[in-house]
Amino acid sequence: MRIPLFFLLALLPLSASAHFAPTIPIGLFSDPGFWIFFTWNVLLFIAVVWFALLPNWKARRPEIASNLPLAVTVIFSLLLLLQIFHDIEHIAQLYQFSHLRLPAKESGGILWFLDVEWNHFLFNLFYLAGLLYVAMHIRRALSMHGRRLSSVDLLLLIALVVPEAWHLVEHSVRIVEHVVTGCQPCKGIADRAFGVTLISLHFAYNFIALAFPLLVFFWYGFHWRFFGKRNHPPTPRATLS
Repeated sequence: MRIPLFFLLALLPLSASAHFAPTIPIGLFSDPGFWIFFTWNVLLFIAVVWFALLPNWKARRPEIASNLPLAVTVIFSLLLLLQIFHDIEHIAQLYQFSHLRLPAKESGGILWFLDVEWNHFLFNLFYLAGLLYVAMHIRRALSMHGRRLSSVDLLLLIALVVPEAWHLVEHSVRIVEHVVTGCQPCKGIADRAFGVTLISLHFAYNFIALAFPLLVFFWYGFHWRFFGKRNHPPTPRATLS
């Protein structure tokens, strides 16, 4: 009998010794300070992304998304939605650590009941795999027009996957140390090298891991598959099947 892959992935955290945060953040959502902190970070992110995406609302390359199967757009949208929720988790962690002055071990965010290292490692593994899938389809759609990748296209594809790939490298180092020593949270590469705090560093990582894919999403017109007419007629996509 074949065992589903997702079932095996669900069992992986059991192979490490989980150290759960002793403080359940029940009062987090009733804390006005948290909502002020949360709103400020959301508005800051919207402001940054708005100025980056506003010029691209009509899409610079709308023919790309229009020539891809709708399933690619759906998968890309779900990935971004999941990353938004993941960013909320990091906002909660940062508030617990920087404002409530909880130790890093007790700054478990909203999903305090999960093993922090396995939770973030598996999420980023899944997220990177999804981004690579989307990047592959974008690359194939670009090649349909018989032109070489422009420098802008190349930079966008790099921005789509490379920051998250490095993010996963960081979590891979941490998960190995977690399995070996049982630490939680464990230190990665950049925080050791530059002396930055782990929670602040990964908050920044996740900000970038959402902002760059959003730019790609709008640049290539994925949003027009849901919210408006395509402003470029689709070409046959037989080669994409």
